[in-house]
Amino acid sequence: MKLEDWLKSYITSAFADVTLEDGVDIHTAKVRDSYGFDHDESRLAVSCQRGDWRFVEPQLLRDRAWVLTFLDTKGFRFYLPVIMIDIIDEEQTSDLAETLFYKFSVTHEGCLMDKRYVDVFNRSQRAAVVRFLKYLCHNRNWQLTGPAGKLLYRLTQR
Repeated sequence: MKLEDWLKSYITSAFADVTLEDGVDIHTAKVRDSYGFDHDESRLAVSCQRGDWRFVEPQLLRDRAWVLTFLDTKGFRFYLPVIMIDIIDEEQTSDLAETLFYKFSVTHEGCLMDKRYVDVFNRSQRAAVVRFLKYLCHNRNWQLTGPAGKLLYRLTQR
């Protein structure tokens, strides 16, 4: 089995039971970005996938990559496995990597947005994130001094 296939399987398993719950979906995030004026996205938000992230098409997120900043922690947790797998598969054609690391920052106090990182992700999910970051830094030659390397350092120093 190739490393990429193993890592995607690991991510899928770690995030298997994640649902959006009452979190902000990608369409609502785009509505927020447009100050509430994107009525097409408002209509799409009503029927968007909330139960199983594996049914979310990566292209949906690629087309709205800039609105990741408008997700809450539940929305971010729901879409993160889609984003990680897409970066593994389509790193060269996806803008998700750049916007992911703009959104995905953990403070020195261990907070992601307004919640503690360890309260947002369970142990398996945190391990999947670390493995993903290690993969980027050691197999895709991402700089350890870049956003992925800095996040990896912060997450593994706790």
